[in-house]
Amino acid sequence: MVRRLAHHGLKDRFPDGQLYVDFATCAGTAGGDVSEALAVCLRALGQSDDYRPGTIEDRLREYRRLSGGRRLLVVLENVTQPAQIRLLTPKGAGSAVLATSDITLGEVTLDHVRLMKLKPLDDQASLHLLEALCEPEQIGADPQAARRVVTHCAGLPVALHIVAARLAMQPGLTLGAVADELHDESARLPGMTVQTSEGERSVSGPFDLAYRTLSPEQAQVYRLLGSLPVADFDAGTAAATVQNSDIGPVLAHLVRCSLLEATPDGRYHLHDLVRLHARGCAEQQTPQPQRQEALRRYVTHFLALTTMADHAIQADRLRIADLSTLLHGAPDPFAQAGPQAAQLALAWLEAERVSVLEALRTAVQHGWDTLAWPLAEAFTVLFHHHRHLIRVLRSLR
Repeated sequence: MVRRLAHHGLKDRFPDGQLYVDFATCAGTAGGDVSEALAVCLRALGQSDDYRPGTIEDRLREYRRLSGGRRLLVVLENVTQPAQIRLLTPKGAGSAVLATSDITLGEVTLDHVRLMKLKPLDDQASLHLLEALCEPEQIGADPQAARRVVTHCAGLPVALHIVAARLAMQPGLTLGAVADELHDESARLPGMTVQTSEGERSVSGPFDLAYRTLSPEQAQVYRLLGSLPVADFDAGTAAATVQNSDIGPVLAHLVRCSLLEATPDGRYHLHDLVRLHARGCAEQQTPQPQRQEALRRYVTHFLALTTMADHAIQADRLRIADLSTLLHGAPDPFAQAGPQAAQLALAWLEAERVSVLEALRTAVQHGWDTLAWPLAEAFTVLFHHHRHLIRVLRSLR
């Protein structure tokens, strides 16, 4: 998308040409990334490999010399550090840099760089983009499959581009077949990969790049959050799941890396495709017992809070479960609300009903009966006040 904009929309503004660097393909340390990027730019500016300087300092000096008398547009994709933009900014008057990053680089504003945050496309815009990328007969032959593909691509233009490329490169492949393939979560990310003459293009590429920048602690949190049965959660749920009471800085860093989204209501959201990436990393790098224990902590967290909410709403209700041991010494967020405790607890249950139901489903799937039936019993108090008939049935079953 950025290359197309640069080539077609901005070409006339930069008569001396355009340089393109994708940092996802520049291996090595941060310095090595910049050194390789400089080599790419020097090659594009006409310098022979035989005369290219070996050190990053000499390459930078040569880049400044060659770009100084030209009006260039430099396109940088998958930037991970402000220095990558700063060092590759050409020196010629009227030149410009257009950079993309999945990491929030607020520091670049100090270098008079303008930031523009892009959100995923909605379904209608995604469908329009898919129609523009595919042959008209492909969409017309199966519009329902096109809508399913759009749903699975979750608003990411790169995913839609890769699907369109697969359809163009694989004769006989239909939108219906692609939609069926992407419906399987285990096959979704592999299905958003295509081999080109320049190498592999994948939706996972930017996620991998951001993931490699994480510390071991941050990476472990990311993997465990991807293993949760829900995509939306608060900091308390994250802290309980990963056993880290000081989870705030880690979550903030994941947000900065665009691996997690902070929502206006103070919660966090994992994009559907990022969540699949995190889950895949967990399956490969986090032993199953650790993942199971994290899920058990997630269920136990909601069992405790749901039970506290149940007692705050209707203290004298007949119950079978005795959870005094579990609740002993645990902070009760509803006890501090005084006369408003019941109202606060009911609002919490209403807001977290999907998470509670998923915790219940997880407990049943893993055979954790001593967690499942007390959670179902406590959860019932919500249905005494709000009619969620489908969820009542699921809970009771």
